[in-house]
Amino acid sequence: MKVSIAETVEALEQGLQPSMSSGQSILTYFISAALAYLKDGSLVLFDEPEIHLHPNAVALLMQTLQALLKRFDSYAIIATHSPVVIQEVPRKQVIRFEREGSITSSYPLEQESFGENISELTRLVFETVEIPNFYKKTLQSLAMERTFDEVSSLFDHRLSLHATAYLASLYEDDDNA
Repeated sequence: MKVSIAETVEALEQGLQPSMSSGQSILTYFISAALAYLKDGSLVLFDEPEIHLHPNAVALLMQTLQALLKRFDSYAIIATHSPVVIQEVPRKQVIRFEREGSITSSYPLEQESFGENISELTRLVFETVEIPNFYKKTLQSLAMERTFDEVSSLFDHRLSLHATAYLASLYEDDDNA
């Protein structure tokens, strides 16, 4: 992202809307505010920084935040539901919270998060493994009534490799394939 501060200030002084997207405006505001308020030993509280940002902008925001925290010898507490945020942070700096009724528990991550695959982080951190996927339910239902080829043809024989493998597994030990 290239943002000219001089052009932005000039546009604001002239009452013109800067030619930035909303995501660029959010990033510019955050960086400006951080530079204005961060002091050595600060603690930054950040609630869901991913809101309204493209995943690439989220990654850029996290990298910028880490650089600022290092520069000002400061720390951050970030609440997030984004695997992109978690992917940018080493496991030892991530604590997962879980609430059951009125009891909140915290857990360290068991697997390294830094640079981990987004799908794997989503599965592990947010426990989507327990939620039955809609595509699996749909394929199960279709496989009960149709052959493998008939189901595949409903999707123009263009199911993803993962979905195709799952569909094929439904026909193992079955003569419907």
